[in-house]
Amino acid sequence: MSRLLKPLLGKPGVLAELCRWIAVRPLGSSPPCSTPSTEGKENEQPQSPVKRWKDSAETVIIGGGCIGVSLAYHLAKAGMKDVILLEKSELTAGSTWHAAGLTTYFHPGINLKKIHHYSIKLFETLEEETGKAVGFHQPGSIRIATTPTRVDEFHYQMTRAHWNATQQFLIGPEKVQELFPLINIDKVLAGLYNPGDGHIDPYSLTMALAAGAR
Repeated sequence: MSRLLKPLLGKPGVLAELCRWIAVRPLGSSPPCSTPSTEGKENEQPQSPVKRWKDSAETVIIGGGCIGVSLAYHLAKAGMKDVILLEKSELTAGSTWHAAGLTTYFHPGINLKKIHHYSIKLFETLEEETGKAVGFHQPGSIRIATTPTRVDEFHYQMTRAHWNATQQFLIGPEKVQELFPLINIDKVLAGLYNPGDGHIDPYSLTMALAAGAR
């Protein structure tokens, strides 16, 4: 990573613009907002901010959105200490802040279904772990089938639901309307109900992951 960072170190202005992040430092170090004691240091010259930068790191993550901060969080949980995350503006300043934040156990693919399952289980405990609210709600979701082909697909997905221990139900039109009274069920043949699906605040999630990473 030194080949990546050394050219930047020669240009302090560029580096400062690139690396303005609330935790542009190795994970596990003291927070940047802490104020060091000045006792006995009245005559010392202030140090240049550039001197804080290292010319190498074990891991450098570029991008302070939910994915980048999640990488930092999981690397820290795995025991890695020398991790730096670079963000040109501030956390979530890219696409994360306006993301929908939908969280679903359902996915037609087995591998991504496992990732969805892991993610939701993490969201359920992250607030307790970090002390940061994440705005996680699980009202459930219903996928609607209005054609026989779609009903067949739902039956197929039910055979794959047991790869993870999550609730998933194939329900009829009457149950669909009971769960969501505003729907017109004239053309509804069936519904696929996932009670654990929901939504989360992407900004709050990212900040909680950042707190956990530190």
